[in-house]
Amino acid sequence: MPLQRATRSCLYSFSFRSHSSSANTNCCDVAPPLEPLVPPAPGTVKGHFHHILIKLNTPAINDTGNGGPGHTSWPSKVERHPTILRAFRSLASYRAATGDDSGVKITAYDRLDGTTTTAPSFSSTRKTGSRKDDEEEELCDLFIFPTGVRYHSLPVSLLDAVVAHGVSGGGGACSGSGKISNLSSLKKLPAAALNALETSDANEKKLYLFVCCHGSRDARCGVLGTALARELISLVKDRQLEHLIEVYSTSHIGGHKYAGNVIAYGGSHPADGDWYGGLHAAHAEIFLDSLLNMEIGVDGGAEHPALREYWRGRVGLAKEEQIELWEAAGGIESGAESEVEEGGEEES
Repeated sequence: MPLQRATRSCLYSFSFRSHSSSANTNCCDVAPPLEPLVPPAPGTVKGHFHHILIKLNTPAINDTGNGGPGHTSWPSKVERHPTILRAFRSLASYRAATGDDSGVKITAYDRLDGTTTTAPSFSSTRKTGSRKDDEEEELCDLFIFPTGVRYHSLPVSLLDAVVAHGVSGGGGACSGSGKISNLSSLKKLPAAALNALETSDANEKKLYLFVCCHGSRDARCGVLGTALARELISLVKDRQLEHLIEVYSTSHIGGHKYAGNVIAYGGSHPADGDWYGGLHAAHAEIFLDSLLNMEIGVDGGAEHPALREYWRGRVGLAKEEQIELWEAAGGIESGAESEVEEGGEEES
């Protein structure tokens, strides 16, 4: 059953403005005037092969619970956050040393509580034991996709080693199922990183959904993305699917005008690495059902009849490859081709 277009057509007829005001918000975090929403199109995902998501040491939600922009406590340029900046510098060092310039996306992520307006604070420090007694070390949680590597309470000082290991192919040390598959590559990691590495079999068939809710960067994502994420979380809880699906918010991934934007990861799922746009809270149930009921052999959202019109692309494919895959799975629909030709690739 295709998702209904009536709500989408209405939403694409107007634009959102920032909910922030100069009276109570740092001027650096206020989003500029925004353009209207446009329908999503294939080929609008900038080519990249890895996605690193880092849970930051800041409360992520700052909304009223009834349509506020959401995630305004993330800086509008989250790449300037010290932890994210360190990850980018680690990546730059790896590239300088190896000459590997394959695309890597780095964003922040966090949980959204479906019933409260403020997420619980993340315990971000611990006593090191090897330094002065009163000195604490900053910690972070981390995902690396598409391999599905996951770290809990990783010392930020080890980001250099973990980033290099993850994007060099060493990420295969932990497959999408969460199982160790390449023991030799683990020897490259410090012991403290190995201690933070999650290898639970519980992730074997898990699907991860990351919804852009970065309200301080763009109100469209803050309003539509937050509402969508909350609805997905509510559905997962009501159906008791927490063992199969985890829903998170993510910072800016590219393509505000396609809000709400979702990335799906799941090593054993046909939609692994798929990007979707134009999804709103009213679509959440059918979107979730389509993912849950997707048959093996279907080429993800590019081929699934209920998801094709929302499919933007896939991790690991160049723009042209995304369009070719979408055409092969059913052909360019009316209006989508012109959107791509007009430069529909993700916004910076």
